[in-house]
Amino acid sequence: LPSLDVKDFHTVDDGVTEYLSSAIETRSDWDFLIGHMLGVDHIGHTFDIHSKEMLEKLKQMNDVIRDTAEKLAAKAANGEEYRRSLLLVMGDHGQTASGEHGGDTEEEVSTVMMACNLNPEH
Repeated sequence: LPSLDVKDFHTVDDGVTEYLSSAIETRSDWDFLIGHMLGVDHIGHTFDIHSKEMLEKLKQMNDVIRDTAEKLAAKAANGEEYRRSLLLVMGDHGQTASGEHGGDTEEEVSTVMMACNLNPEH
């Protein structure tokens, strides 16, 4: 995947989304899955955090997170295998309004983490 091409906003994200979906729906040979999306970062560098492209990408990321959580929750409700699943969603860094990162400003070092317990009994 052309992950270092900052003008490519979708190839990596689409590939990661497809892999996660397939792994959850059809496989059970994993204990830990990581999906590292790059589109938000690339759009931040190319446009800015308030651009139309960023809003569209963030909507796509929301959809991916919701779909992943729903698939894991459905699997957890239907069998012991997924009952102890925990979905973690986090950013690896923040960004300035102009899309920069790597510095030590509050914008660049602040990020978010979400944890979702998918056990239907909790």
